[in-house]
Amino acid sequence: MKKMDVEVKKIGNSVGITFPKKAQMNEGDKFTLRSFNKTYVLTPKINDIYYSDEFWGNVRNEMTKEETEWDEFNSLPSEVID
Repeated sequence: MKKMDVEVKKIGNSVGITFPKKAQMNEGDKFTLRSFNKTYVLTPKINDIYYSDEFWGNVRNEMTKEETEWDEFNSLPSEVID
């Protein structure tokens, strides 16, 4: 784990932290902020990485019809128990 010291600054009517370039964050990146006592943890907010073209590359274009059906499969039907 890399340690980076940052400073809370006034930004408009709020406060915020500017991150150094080496943190490799981009404008618009979203995070979940969790706190416990005075400890704060930022976790990248990733929406369904498995449907990201960047994650899959060209794999989706090479899938068969059957593989595509499995890929789009949402859930199993509910079981009925007597």
